[in-house]
Amino acid sequence: MTKIIETKICKCWAQFEITQDDLDFLEKISPVIWWKKYIISNPTSCPDCRNRRRLAWRNERNIYKRTCDVTGKTILSVYSPDKNYKVFEHSIWDWDSWNALDYWMEFDFSRPFFEQFDELMKTVPHQSIFNVNCENSDYAQMINWKNDYLTFVGINAVDTMYSHWMVNTKDSMDCLRCQDVELCYDCTHCYEWCYNLKSCFNIKSSSSCSFCWNLISCKDCFMSSNLSNKQYVFRNVQLSKKQYENEISKINIWENYENFKSEMIALMKKSIFRANQNLNTEDCSWDFIKNSKNSKNCYEVSETYDCKNFYDNAWNCTNCHDATYGWQSSNCYEVLWADGNHNIFQVMNIIGTNDSIYTYASYNCSEVFGCACLKNKKYCILNKQYTREEYEILVPKIIGHIKSTWEWWEFFPISISPFWYNESAAQDHYPLNKEEVLDLWFKFSTYENPKPEVSKIIPASKLPKNISDIPDDILNWAVECDISWKPFRIIKQELDFYRKNNLPIPSLHPDERHKTRLILRNPRKLYDRNCDKCGVEIETTFAPDRSEIIYCEGCYDNLIS
Repeated sequence: MTKIIETKICKCWAQFEITQDDLDFLEKISPVIWWKKYIISNPTSCPDCRNRRRLAWRNERNIYKRTCDVTGKTILSVYSPDKNYKVFEHSIWDWDSWNALDYWMEFDFSRPFFEQFDELMKTVPHQSIFNVNCENSDYAQMINWKNDYLTFVGINAVDTMYSHWMVNTKDSMDCLRCQDVELCYDCTHCYEWCYNLKSCFNIKSSSSCSFCWNLISCKDCFMSSNLSNKQYVFRNVQLSKKQYENEISKINIWENYENFKSEMIALMKKSIFRANQNLNTEDCSWDFIKNSKNSKNCYEVSETYDCKNFYDNAWNCTNCHDATYGWQSSNCYEVLWADGNHNIFQVMNIIGTNDSIYTYASYNCSEVFGCACLKNKKYCILNKQYTREEYEILVPKIIGHIKSTWEWWEFFPISISPFWYNESAAQDHYPLNKEEVLDLWFKFSTYENPKPEVSKIIPASKLPKNISDIPDDILNWAVECDISWKPFRIIKQELDFYRKNNLPIPSLHPDERHKTRLILRNPRKLYDRNCDKCGVEIETTFAPDRSEIIYCEGCYDNLIS
């Protein structure tokens, strides 16, 4: 067990430890400039507060209409129009018709660094939306999308709507954190080639299942859980094919969809769960870790080695601490979207930036400091071009200055994020109401997109439950959410999906549907408790006072074998 060097109290009053391994890591990745190492100090905040601070720099799910600052056209953007940022249409931002170096600033040693960086952020043009290699997916964000709508974050999604964190998905809708799935609806944590799932949670390699959870390699199951290699299971009772089809024919699944979903959630609260979802790991801790080694306090990562405090969909990362999102990265610290080698205090450098310090949305750059929105550049400070010699002389002086202003060991503060707290990814994982946001001196957005221009707005409760009774004219209406009362549109691609799958029109706004899926996931907190079968000590995200029955890995595997 690593030696504890110091115990600290975060400003949120949480206690956290600094270990010898932490000090060794910081010493290893601290930048070396002109043969001198500039040691990064110990963190002053707990891992959760550090993660929240990073997430507050990322708007994942909010898209606004605003004006392009080049063409004057109305465009879609993650930057709301009430914010004082210069935004270029995505296609123009990708062109070589402008140069981010034209917006350079001279470093001012009489002012704090973060104040100057904030000024740069409000001067340099920003990409309207973070899309790479996307086709017919204006209302979507990230990499290699095609025909997607209001789907955010992920890689290789096709014909996917109203979803979040999707990887290698096709013809799916209203899903969260799914990978390698097709024709799935309202699913969370389904992966490894799933097909035709409806309202399922934590399903692997299964097909044609509805209202199920914790299945592996199953087919044709309804309202069932904790099964492996089963078929024709109805409410956890094994049936023949004829019996199963007869039972299914007796119930009208789709006209009673919401009732079945509520029943499923109630049953889950009394069900058996595995202590964690870690697979093929060695010396790892937390949850949803796959094929990894020596990764501590990590959540939802794959193929990670020697990492710590790494959250949310990381692939092929090595020796990274305090990171949120990333792939194919190494030796990174306090980064939001790790992609590259030896990056420190970095935000959204999506494509191959290396040896950067304090950078934002800079692609394929190296040895840059305090820069924003650069592409293919090297030896830059506050977007000003220097020679290598000039860069290596000036950066140590800047580090000395920001040490004196108590900024050197800290990530960018939330106060200068281009996104207000309640529109950032932080709100998903660390939700706060308006009063709580303002009490913490964060910013709270009150901006809302204009209501849709439609022929009429109809309450969701007034819509027919049977999709065959929904007229084509619904495409000209807006539906009023049962919870938030916000109106939302139904698009043709979406209506076709409902009709193809015999699904009812949803009664909730897409934001509310997203919240219902988030609630299915446990809070990101580890608890010590005992296996409810054999009594062995376990670590799990299920608090000891919860109603679910929690088994250790061995007992759970025996249950479903």
